[in-house]
Amino acid sequence: MQRINFDCSTKNIPIPTNKEYHKRLIEMIWQTDQQNAMTCLPLPKTIYNKQRTANLWIQIKEIPPQVPELDEFETKMTNMIHNIEFRTPRPSEFQRKLSEHTEAINNDANLYIPADKTTNFLRMTTDNYKSLLKKNVEKEYKKAPVDT
Repeated sequence: MQRINFDCSTKNIPIPTNKEYHKRLIEMIWQTDQQNAMTCLPLPKTIYNKQRTANLWIQIKEIPPQVPELDEFETKMTNMIHNIEFRTPRPSEFQRKLSEHTEAINNDANLYIPADKTTNFLRMTTDNYKSLLKKNVEKEYKKAPVDT
């Protein structure tokens, strides 16, 4: 069991990889496209009035039909996604340290257990963790006999 301090918050988010960024961008553009298609759909007057007076959004889980007015927009967005060129970011010292911590954790076979509410962690093997957990549970609760 080894005590480790990462010197930064564990809630910090490292720079995403190009693949992760591309995937998230496609998801967001698809959502925007679906929302645009839904707003272009003509709604019956009764639904529109209910929506307006109740100030509620209509939740429709189906994919909307193709709207011809949005075809050009969709093709331009698709071309934009395909034409993205990534450059290598110049990470700051903080980001470098964060990526080093992330790589060290991913390449290590040991477990990292939060020690307290700070950035302190305990690094230990799986067997040590299970025995420590068992000791702490049995400290407050006793095992029941098998025949009960």
